[in-house]
Amino acid sequence: MTLLLIGTALAGLGDENPWQLTCAAKSVEQYEQGYVDGRRDAEARSVLKPAVLGGAAGLVIGGTATFSCGACGAPLAIAGCIVPPVAANSNAPIPEPGPWESQELDYREGYLYGYQEIGKRRTTRAALLGGIAGTTVGVAGAYAVLKVIQVAFFPDEDLPL
Repeated sequence: MTLLLIGTALAGLGDENPWQLTCAAKSVEQYEQGYVDGRRDAEARSVLKPAVLGGAAGLVIGGTATFSCGACGAPLAIAGCIVPPVAANSNAPIPEPGPWESQELDYREGYLYGYQEIGKRRTTRAALLGGIAGTTVGVAGAYAVLKVIQVAFFPDEDLPL
């Protein structure tokens, strides 16, 4: 019965295919050109901000963990390296307004996909390297402060640091 109803409904359409009315074919050339341009523009984008933010987070987390817990703060200090890239990877980068916005829809889709693919990878890598550098500096700084405190206030004690 269902097939009979569907067949009758389709027979009334004639030569028109309902899928052709709603789904336009993508222009592969336009999409690929947008993808290539988006990747190129993302490569040229500065990653200084995520690297600095990653370094600052690593410095604070690593230094605080080491100063608070000493050697036992190592797992927290390692978190200082991991938190920045996770945070940076949660948001896809958005390209600056430019001539790509006035192009056809297929070009814009390709451009956004290419830009976000490369931009996300570069942002995550920069945040990770910044987090590692910041954590290293934070741990070394906290260790130096703890050593100065030990020498200044507990010269006869052999405290494990």
